[in-house]
Amino acid sequence: MIISKAGTFKLLRILGIFCAIAMGFVTLVGTSEDDATNAVGVDDSVEANADLTLDPVTVEKVGTTSIMAAGDDCNTISINSALEAVKDDIENYDNLDINSVELRYVSGSYTASWLPAEVTSFSCSLTITGEQSTTIAATAINNASGNLDSTLSQAQIDVINHYLNNRSEEFTYCVVCDDVELDSYSVTYEVEIGVKVKGDVDVL
Repeated sequence: MIISKAGTFKLLRILGIFCAIAMGFVTLVGTSEDDATNAVGVDDSVEANADLTLDPVTVEKVGTTSIMAAGDDCNTISINSALEAVKDDIENYDNLDINSVELRYVSGSYTASWLPAEVTSFSCSLTITGEQSTTIAATAINNASGNLDSTLSQAQIDVINHYLNNRSEEFTYCVVCDDVELDSYSVTYEVEIGVKVKGDVDVL
């Protein structure tokens, strides 16, 4: 009887070990791909800052006529094409399924020249036109170069966000100056839009 009990106990121990191994195997096999990804510390999401530098735009005036500087006073672009230009700065861009592009800042600078020199200041700004339109970077031009006014109202932010949310939609931006008593002027705006790109890598 004692031998029988000992044998039974040994058999139960073996069965218990076998069950533990089997449960571990089932748990491993049943783990989802996402759980397995997390288990090995692999993250297929991307969050990256990018600085979208727009092509410079220039407006010129000679005498009483405001003229296009070879068409440079306006340019047309989409956020997709601007992102494409800086794709090397965004991890896995070519395989990235973008979820959102968020505005971080707008900044820029100007260079200017004008006559007569007795005029000490005049104002220029950047217009954005398309499905939605606004005017930003209204800046007092009072030196040969300087920084653009980067203060944005909520209405201006809303327009920029419209194009960040509709990235294939094109918009046109131009530099325009107030009608002032100047014999001539040339003003160039260079604008940069800082964004945060969020998305998931499309793993094939």
